[in-house]
Amino acid sequence: MNHTLRNILATLLALFIGSVVNMQIITNSGKIVPYPEGFDVMKMTPETIATLLPQNFIPIFLAHALGALVAAFIACKLAISHKNRIAIVVGAFFMLGGIIASFIIQPPIWYIVVDLAFAYFPFAFAGQKLAGPKSWIGK
Repeated sequence: MNHTLRNILATLLALFIGSVVNMQIITNSGKIVPYPEGFDVMKMTPETIATLLPQNFIPIFLAHALGALVAAFIACKLAISHKNRIAIVVGAFFMLGGIIASFIIQPPIWYIVVDLAFAYFPFAFAGQKLAGPKSWIGK
């Protein structure tokens, strides 16, 4: 298989899996840190977000960070080359999602800063480092 095609497919598959990880954590985040009475995680709006306590944002942050970490790890394990670039693409994809969500959901400013600064690119690069230099599948 062409190296470029394999890298693209690896990245797309990894982005899908990382997004599933993100969504699973978000969906189950109320079990980690209980939400206020009547809060529905699937219907986040600026009004409902305003009812959250700071600790309610921990599992949401972890969902964003772990989604990027898992996606970068898988992409770098499956890719043949350009693993640093692939980690940047993964981090950028997840960060773009975080920026769009911030405009729609409008969480507190402190959370936006923490989320954008510490979740996406740092965890994508951590995923790349954890993957190491060798691929799962040979060249």
